[in-house]
Amino acid sequence: RVSHRYPKPDFKLAHKFTEEITHFIKDCCHG
Repeated sequence: RVSHRYPKPDFKLAHKFTEEITHFIKDCCHG
């Protein structure tokens, strides 16, 4: 069960974490 293994809250948290990492990498590259 994918829905059981990956609840929506965890998915949103992972998505936010990914966005933060992406912004961090962009800041390092442009900095």
